[in-house]
Amino acid sequence: MPISWQPSDIGADPADYAEGEVPVKDASGVFVPGEGGSSAAYAVVVGDGGTTSFDVVHGLGTSAVAVTGSSFASGFEVPLGVIIVDANTVRVVVGAAPSDKDLRVLVVGAKVTNVTASGGTVTTVGGYNVHTFTADGTFEVSGGSLDVEYLIVAGGGGGGARTSYSTYRGGGGGAGGFIKAARTLPVGTYPVTVGSGGAGASGGLGTQGADSIAFDLTAIGGGGGGGSVGDDGGDGGSGGGAPGNSNTGGSGLQPASVSGGLGNRGGNAASGENGTPVAGGGGGASARGQDSAEGGNGGDGSEFPVTGPIYGGGGGGGQMASTAGLGGTGGGGDGATNTLPAVAGQSATGGGGGGGHAGAPGATGGSGIVIVRYPI
Repeated sequence: MPISWQPSDIGADPADYAEGEVPVKDASGVFVPGEGGSSAAYAVVVGDGGTTSFDVVHGLGTSAVAVTGSSFASGFEVPLGVIIVDANTVRVVVGAAPSDKDLRVLVVGAKVTNVTASGGTVTTVGGYNVHTFTADGTFEVSGGSLDVEYLIVAGGGGGGARTSYSTYRGGGGGAGGFIKAARTLPVGTYPVTVGSGGAGASGGLGTQGADSIAFDLTAIGGGGGGGSVGDDGGDGGSGGGAPGNSNTGGSGLQPASVSGGLGNRGGNAASGENGTPVAGGGGGASARGQDSAEGGNGGDGSEFPVTGPIYGGGGGGGQMASTAGLGGTGGGGDGATNTLPAVAGQSATGGGGGGGHAGAPGATGGSGIVIVRYPI
């Protein structure tokens, strides 16, 4: 009977692929070139009118292959004897020598590729290789394309403070911009930049955190917390909190940026009990910073991967009292109280630094991080 050249994982008409890789279905059922699917196929046409044994180099990297043959002239199946030479070669033997270029041989198997990646600190977690960058470096892919998930978090903003007017408090620093996504990386070397946290202020606006950059995407540094009269919180990936007067929190710039991602505004300022000004919390990846009337806590961060660690928490606003704004989950630092200094954002989380007050400076924001992971 005529042979079918379209097994369930083979696409198009293999007659269009007389020699070379044949399209196969990927995991989503889309036909892609042979090297792209979980299985692959290789076709070759042989025959010279005298030879009955042919070595076919298929390059699939596995000896677990199915081999079939058919005649171009008749379209009928040709019985083959098959010898596995090695993981990339089979020897086919026929009873009668096929005429010139009349025998098409199709080899189908699960293609094995030697794709490797390097860069950062490499660990194995839950069936994934995880490359973690806490400083600048490169991520390199060799041997073929690699499907990855990645996280890019910028440095958090520093907390603000005020050196005079003891009634004024500093806003919490905004979290670094947060990007998580997935893509296929071709063979190549990809530079990675990890942003540092912004410095806390002794008087005035905290310093914005530095950007983190990878795979042509930029996570924007977190905005500094406000400190002086007339200051608003600084704009950034997430915005810094407003100082303890009637000002507003900084804007979260990350979501509207070309790279997209997560970020939120910092909390606004308002008068607390007895008209005492209190400061707003810095924005976090998943929530805005609290307004000072709500307590001035930093906004919470977001996870990577799903149910994983939290990154990108905003810093808490400072208070000249026994309590202050708390840092958001994901590395945000607590604001200064009348007995405790402001707390720095946690390193390698992009958390915002806690806000200070007239007697204590704002704290430094946490440095950013880049993580790349892929199934083993």
